[in-house]
Amino acid sequence: MIKLCQEPSYAEVISLEQFQVLALVINFISAPNPKGYDDLSSLLKLKDCLWFIMEPLMKHDNYSFSFFKRLLEAIKQTKDRQSPNDDIANLKLYAVSDLALSLVISKTTNFVVKEYPVEPTLPSNYLLNKISHTSI
Repeated sequence: MIKLCQEPSYAEVISLEQFQVLALVINFISAPNPKGYDDLSSLLKLKDCLWFIMEPLMKHDNYSFSFFKRLLEAIKQTKDRQSPNDDIANLKLYAVSDLALSLVISKTTNFVVKEYPVEPTLPSNYLLNKISHTSI
């Protein structure tokens, strides 16, 4: 897997599902952080993990700043399905989403805001609608 991500041709085979894997990655890496959502050293490590996943996605020809921004903003309107009433778990999820958004903003070189043909969808197995606690 690591070798695949390092190959230059990896960016050529990215599909819509691979763009949306970012929502899963954010959910997965936010959960095991034992120190909480405000521990700077942990967040810096998570930022490196995010960039490892996001770099090939952002270098792809079909990269859309507005799609990524909408996807990351949508995550902040959800709750962690595993523990929807745990404020700390949800704050960790939102902190990692903010980290990803900061990477999108700081690493994007072409801010052409064009509509992406598909709305971002979030994995309902892992995220709940924030207001109604129902699957997305």
